[in-house]
Amino acid sequence: METRCLLTPLVSGETVLAAIDTPADIDTFTFDANAGDSIQLNFDNGTIPSTNGIMELFAPGGSPIDVNGTGTGNASEGSYATEVYGLPATGTYTVTVRNIESDAPGDYGLTFVKIGASHQ
Repeated sequence: METRCLLTPLVSGETVLAAIDTPADIDTFTFDANAGDSIQLNFDNGTIPSTNGIMELFAPGGSPIDVNGTGTGNASEGSYATEVYGLPATGTYTVTVRNIESDAPGDYGLTFVKIGASHQ
């Protein structure tokens, strides 16, 4: 089985429409930010069954920042949003989307919004 990792840059204010096609498929997106910036990620499960879609956010060094379940929204209804205030470092952040059910491929949408510097 071929495993590929395509890094797709996220553009603030735009929605990416994509699909999880195989059990091993993990879609990977990137964006650049400065320490202290704030962002919002909106994940819509689309045709991926309710809570099977997982969105994860990683800092430039690879440390996880947010995993589904710590933001707002209702994953069981197919949508999820997370806001992160005061990103920890300057650099390239990674967002991954995958499906936890091996036999349930589907389409989804991911919207990225860069809010700007933290106001803490």
